[in-house]
Amino acid sequence: MNAADKDQVKQRARHARRRHSGILDAWKDVLSTPQGRRLFTYILDQLQPRMNLWNRDAACLAFNVARHDVALWIREQIDAADADLFITMLQEQRLQEKQESSEREALQISKAKKQDPSTEE
Repeated sequence: MNAADKDQVKQRARHARRRHSGILDAWKDVLSTPQGRRLFTYILDQLQPRMNLWNRDAACLAFNVARHDVALWIREQIDAADADLFITMLQEQRLQEKQESSEREALQISKAKKQDPSTEE
């Protein structure tokens, strides 16, 4: 590309905008489904963006910073797709955690009843 050629520069800029728009549409498509939102919630949890980055070992520190940067980049993409979507993802995650907790509690109660014959009616 010749940076002095204004037409080439404009053409490259248009191409970059179209490419970015297509990628943003892909993010929107994936995040429009509960499964897509759950996947990215899980990925963000695994990246542990709220964890302390500091470590005496330079390699560990670099790893922590890189992981944090990826989490921030994903969050930026989510916000670019829909500014309110991250809040929705947090609400869905909390609902999922409550459901799983209720299921675990019901399973524990069921096991306890099976083990204690005096609770049978």
